[in-house]
Amino acid sequence: MAQNGATEKEQELLVRQTVMYLYRSAKFLPSPYVAEDSSRMSLAYFCLSALALLPSEAVSSIDPSLAGVDVMLKPEQRKGYVDWVYRLQAPGGGFMGSDSLAGTERGDEEERSLPTPIPLDDKEAADFARLMAFPDSDDEDPPHGEGSALPSASTAESTYCPPNLIQSYTALLILGILNDDFTRLNRAGLLRFVARCQMDDGSFAQFPGCPEPGDPRSTYSAFAMSSILDDWTAVDVDRALHFLETCQRPEGGFATRPFAEPQGGFTYCSIACYHLSSRLASFPNSARHLRWLVDRQVRPPPRSADDVSDEESDDEEQSEQGEPKDMAGFQGRSGKDTDACYSFWMTAALRLLRPDLSLLQPELDQRWLLECQHKMYGGIAREPGALPDVYHTYLSLAALSLSVTPSPSSAPIASASPSISLPLRPLDPAWNVSLDIAERMRTALAALPKLELDG
Repeated sequence: MAQNGATEKEQELLVRQTVMYLYRSAKFLPSPYVAEDSSRMSLAYFCLSALALLPSEAVSSIDPSLAGVDVMLKPEQRKGYVDWVYRLQAPGGGFMGSDSLAGTERGDEEERSLPTPIPLDDKEAADFARLMAFPDSDDEDPPHGEGSALPSASTAESTYCPPNLIQSYTALLILGILNDDFTRLNRAGLLRFVARCQMDDGSFAQFPGCPEPGDPRSTYSAFAMSSILDDWTAVDVDRALHFLETCQRPEGGFATRPFAEPQGGFTYCSIACYHLSSRLASFPNSARHLRWLVDRQVRPPPRSADDVSDEESDDEEQSEQGEPKDMAGFQGRSGKDTDACYSFWMTAALRLLRPDLSLLQPELDQRWLLECQHKMYGGIAREPGALPDVYHTYLSLAALSLSVTPSPSSAPIASASPSISLPLRPLDPAWNVSLDIAERMRTALAALPKLELDG
């Protein structure tokens, strides 16, 4: 019995700990995230989309059919979050990733908002300001528009924080997760912004005039937003796909630019572009890319004694008395170690090319991802023994969802181990949000008046 108990414990998704970890992260990001402050929109998306995949029953008995995000956010927080997203909507279209630098050009530091994704109430804001050594503000957060204490749309297109494609894509998904009606969305401006980002080679830059070249990530963001809005007038699909074809490599996979090394994230983005634009029938060299994706599932390297905590050491001693662990995650590139985030990039790419996962061993990846959990704090790290972060936590949960969610044309995917319990909502692998939220977004956007663009 002791052996079975130990085995079942190590195969458990720590739902309650992970829900609380994500909620804490959404409200109080620790200092290591300071370097990512310009991408705060994406950090918020990781937290909220992960909560939308997790069930609520581990933290609330209100309604077991609700997702974690439905019970963890108070109505005023939900409204505050939606208002925050719209404050980052630029007048010319698109969304920026943060408002922390919006007042820089005016030298107005007092108009900078607190570095926390979820808007806080007055007491929480004051406490957090003291904690982070930011100046306190006694003013209430006024509604969006003139007189707002936070940067308004008039500051959104400053030199230091222009809107960009990836943050705009995650902004749309956040609004969908929070059940917004999209009536405040500047759809025409967003489409014009997307069109201005397409470059001569067909790729998309992060924003017009961006000094960095376009790559499959920003190209995917443009395609995803066109799919979400059900409007492809802003994208020259043929030119964009031609650029992606130049990024494919002879061994399989796609790179950031022609002649670079193939990598899992860029491969997913490229395949998703073909899927979103209904061009998978013309996808080049699919067998080669399938082989490359499947070959990326490998067993993790052995861990040294220095990398194993006392708690993990006790668990390993117990597991040695029972069944030995057999795990296999995914590497992002050939010859690299496994990393939890690539479980999503590779699994999702394969699901888009081939609905079932018969070419993979999902149960081995499940064990690997569950081993990456932090048993005390919750959350999922890039590898066992590392500290969790919201990026790896969300992508790991998304991969776990795909590993147990059947496609419409395939039989249910059964976990090889009956001890693995994964109570996660189904994921849309192309939009990268739960299926129910994707459907809700389609309904809300379809209810808006038909968009008429000038010219």
